[in-house]
Amino acid sequence: MLATLRPAGGRRRQTDRPIAAGDQRNDPLPRVPRIADDDLGAQPAQIIPADRVRVGHVLHEQAGGCDDHSLPQEADDPHHKRRLHKRDHDGTEDCTPRWTARDRARAELTREIKDVARRHVAQTGAADLSFRAVARELGIASSALYRYFPSRDALLTALIIDAYDALGACADTAVATAKERDFPAQWRAACHAVRRWALANPHEYALVYGSPVPGYAAPQDTVAAGSRVVFLLLGIVRDAWAAGALAVPPEDPPLTAAMLEQSSHLAAATGLEELPAAVVLRATAAWTQLFGIINLELFGQIKGAFSDNTPFFVHSTDLMARGIGLRPRS
Repeated sequence: MLATLRPAGGRRRQTDRPIAAGDQRNDPLPRVPRIADDDLGAQPAQIIPADRVRVGHVLHEQAGGCDDHSLPQEADDPHHKRRLHKRDHDGTEDCTPRWTARDRARAELTREIKDVARRHVAQTGAADLSFRAVARELGIASSALYRYFPSRDALLTALIIDAYDALGACADTAVATAKERDFPAQWRAACHAVRRWALANPHEYALVYGSPVPGYAAPQDTVAAGSRVVFLLLGIVRDAWAAGALAVPPEDPPLTAAMLEQSSHLAAATGLEELPAAVVLRATAAWTQLFGIINLELFGQIKGAFSDNTPFFVHSTDLMARGIGLRPRS
């Protein structure tokens, strides 16, 4: 990581060109975006130039609730969004997206393809995802799917990005509702949102954090979505540091030259250069621990250890926040 309109029946006549595979270029680790203080709150904030402000929490527009992996209609079919430029009465140019009926039908069928594919992944596993089986359930020819996704792997990639974005949106929303400048509360809110989404969407979570799909190599297109939660958590730590609400942890065992080098690489890649190496490493250890605990619970590896896993999770997230040095701003 640090790296859907159902046809009435029969075959549809399709004239749309295939969607080309994404060519998004990303750095190996995208930097944490900076967001203005005034933009923080319940509504998604807008990313603005780094020289204007501090790191914020909401990295993308909300894509759905914790139990919803749906995305806005526009996100399903960006290749067919049309903009009709016109002049308003005051002479300004109106660049509002204008969707034709064909655009809407295509986006709806795209969503339905993904919904069916998502159910198949839950039932048979990602490795057995089949264009033919998806097309059969939709009542269309399997060749028609290639006009929407150029390959099975491209469809799988779309499901992965949707899962990452839905998880990220759930965590974003939770942090936005936490008390401003109460950084431990924001950390806890993000962690609990990740667990809540994972338990509500176990198959989607397993798709992105479970066993790798044999023969599938995730493209660079997945990096930004896959990094959302990590950067959200690191953003909380950086905000706390900037606000003077981060206690530098007690001295840890001396770092080796190799570990110092890796810490510098991680800090530079994520925009955390001003944080002490000990803080960067403790924050990294904390977010990896978060996903480790959730994986062990979700995949039944600590079954029977506790009669209720929730108190253990609550205690663990508190330990993470304390270990990083997070404290409310006074």
